[in-house]
Amino acid sequence: MNNIHNLHGLDLSFFHRIDINLYPLFIAIYEQKSISNAASSLNITQSAASHALQRLRQQLEDD
Repeated sequence: MNNIHNLHGLDLSFFHRIDINLYPLFIAIYEQKSISNAASSLNITQSAASHALQRLRQQLEDD
């Protein structure tokens, strides 16, 4: 069996604490390479995008 399909010992609880509503922001920032442009593409303010990114970073423990 391939190791990629072996999930024994893999801690997936990490994903349960991430707010799924923040995924579009993550994708937009990745694609736009800019918080301001990502915010514009999502029709939110740059401030709202920055605060949402801060929440995502906290959830990912990327302080």
